[in-house]
Amino acid sequence: MSKSKEFVSSLAFVVAGNFVIALGVSLFILPLNILSGGVAGISVAVQPIFHLPPTFVINFLTVALFVVGACFLGKQFAFKTIISTLIYPVFITLLTNVLGDVQITQNPLLGSIYAGVCTGVGIGLVYRVGASTGGMDIPPLVINKFTKKFHFQVLVMCIDGMTVILGASTYGIEAAMIGLVSVFDLWTGYQ
Repeated sequence: MSKSKEFVSSLAFVVAGNFVIALGVSLFILPLNILSGGVAGISVAVQPIFHLPPTFVINFLTVALFVVGACFLGKQFAFKTIISTLIYPVFITLLTNVLGDVQITQNPLLGSIYAGVCTGVGIGLVYRVGASTGGMDIPPLVINKFTKKFHFQVLVMCIDGMTVILGASTYGIEAAMIGLVSVFDLWTGYQ
């Protein structure tokens, strides 16, 4: 395959993966306040505390974590992550505005399962071409770079688990248990 075809193919996977992730967030995580991992889970967890729009928190954290990743992980990481950093906030903003009133289910457990499937599939598409979704993948990557002690997947699970625990303090234990279902499904995207 030529370099230009390979680049277009990789770009298509990154765009499609980010779209699927944003779709899962817009259809399930935000409307049902699911305490998933990642920046979407953080936005849900802190919303009752700071009363900021979840899309603002998601977009802010996505860009801020990209800057951290570029500083600590270098130019190659930044190059592979910039596309996700730019299009994910756009997809989140557009989809939450377009689908704002669409509610596929009112069942948080069902929503958590489908949110996890969407984000897992989306992450799998992005990782398939060696790219990164950015966001909360960055802290585990930084920790792994400097410690080499823990596998990346274990660090992702720990950080996503901490996000769910943060959410337990604002939404309660049952909401956190439902969020863990989403985190488990999401984790399959890292495999």
